[in-house]
Amino acid sequence: MARFGPDAHLTGSMVHWGGYYTDTAKAVLSKKWKPEDVWGGFSAGMVKMAPYNKAIPKDVVATVETFKKQISDGTFTIFEGPINAQDGSIKVSQGTKLNDGDILSMNWYVEGVEGALPQ
Repeated sequence: MARFGPDAHLTGSMVHWGGYYTDTAKAVLSKKWKPEDVWGGFSAGMVKMAPYNKAIPKDVVATVETFKKQISDGTFTIFEGPINAQDGSIKVSQGTKLNDGDILSMNWYVEGVEGALPQ
């Protein structure tokens, strides 16, 4: 994407599912595969950040890298309260973590996001 918007694109996420697909294919062929939900992220190597735009200040990149490490090692949880909805109401209380089902069924924007959800 950066080549299409070099002055607008800051970074992006890149998915690397090749290893997962290889392991799954091997499990299927050996008749050991069982259906399961897969939530591979940074720590599993299934999600990576695209290169950062050179315009991003080094201190900002360092902050992002710190959060990325904390997300990977489990010391920072993205969907942990307090989280407020767009209208300021509390959707996730302090110390509460959303589970996968909660995240998949979110039908609200967080505080600071402008616009309306499609109906």
